[in-house]
Amino acid sequence: MQKPLAIGATFSAACVVSAEKVVTRVGALGSMVRDGETGRVVEPGNSRALGEALVELLSDPEKCRRYGEAGRRYALEHGTWDAVGDKLCAAIRIYVATR
Repeated sequence: MQKPLAIGATFSAACVVSAEKVVTRVGALGSMVRDGETGRVVEPGNSRALGEALVELLSDPEKCRRYGEAGRRYALEHGTWDAVGDKLCAAIRIYVATR
């Protein structure tokens, strides 16, 4: 059984089905998509960059497949509640050790 992702439901669903993604740097989305590796990240309000990213993906099905598969792997490795909990515990340990 897969663990639920610690991100929004729509984005989680896109990750689970290996969908390619084009997102903006708003909220957590920009941190969950690695530009050029798991999808495309564009600056908010940059409609030209958004259009270019969409055309790039729509014209290259193989790139879409690669981004989708890489995005799913990345989300399952870094975006589950277990992964988030591990990162939080590590940060707390560092904080406590420096006090």
